Amino acid sequence: ICLLPVWLCNGLWHGPAWNYIFNGIYYFIVILAGLALDPVRDMVIKKTGANPQALYWRVPQILKTWVIIFVGELLFRANGLKAALVMYRNLFVGFSLKPLWDGTLLGMNLDKGDYLIVVISVIVVAIVGFIKEKKCLGDKTLSDFKLPVRWIIYLALILAVLTFGAYGIGYSEVDLIYAGF
Repeated sequence: ICLLPVWLCNGLWHGPAWNYIFNGIYYFIVILAGLALDPVRDMVIKKTGANPQALYWRVPQILKTWVIIFVGELLFRANGLKAALVMYRNLFVGFSLKPLWDGTLLGMNLDKGDYLIVVISVIVVAIVGFIKEKKCLGDKTLSDFKLPVRWIIYLALILAVLTFGAYGIGYSEVDLIYAGF
């Protein structure tokens, strides 16, 4: 009972529009469904002897989380419930992988350099994640490094964002999503 007003307020906090309210209700329903299905999940684990820490269990859980978030983001970004339903329908109607290799993606105001930056960024995030997961630096965090090293890293990251971020060729100013708050 307490979650409903929390998620309604969460939706309203983003703006006085139906898509935000529906987005809040969507996450309320997802959380309720998760709570209702917890006993079923526990029973399946117990009866099958599945290991929730194993890769075969974790990967579907991660994919499920992505689907939940992506569905919620469509609802969040839509201009009303009707537009959201059209967006959901369009995910499955006329679907084709052809744009992945016919050059269409390069015609979407992104060039090969943009894609190169995306690939490099994903590789950097993967490496950092691997280093953290495997504790290659022990229990050290960035705050444990000496001040000059920390600031070199901070400044390099800021320079990378400014160089490869929104200030490149064809830059057009866009307000941040929370700029109005």
